[in-house]
Amino acid sequence: MNQIEVISLLKTLEELNLYYGHAPNGTEVPFSVIQVTQPDNVFADNCVYVENWHYRLLLYCFKKNEQLEKKVKKLLNKAELPWTRSEIWLDDQNCFEIEFEFDSLGNIPEEGENDG
Repeated sequence: MNQIEVISLLKTLEELNLYYGHAPNGTEVPFSVIQVTQPDNVFADNCVYVENWHYRLLLYCFKKNEQLEKKVKKLLNKAELPWTRSEIWLDDQNCFEIEFEFDSLGNIPEEGENDG
């Protein structure tokens, strides 16, 4: 599952209020941020053979939202994306930061590869 597919999947959860990279200044809680890196691509024949995507899905909320967390877990499990979860209280923001981390392998198709 490539980056485009994963982000499209996460956008199906309308409650996420999802931003890419970071939320704009002044964004009101609750909101979510997805951060993506490529730490360990697979190389072969002097090129990237398989893209390895690492995701951090951050949920910011004043009160715990177990229902939303359950939906995120179910969505990731259904997509066969193994995840880890952690949680911290941000004193300066007076809110929770709940983090889901997961990886996926998948190349983003070149322009025109999926046509026809």
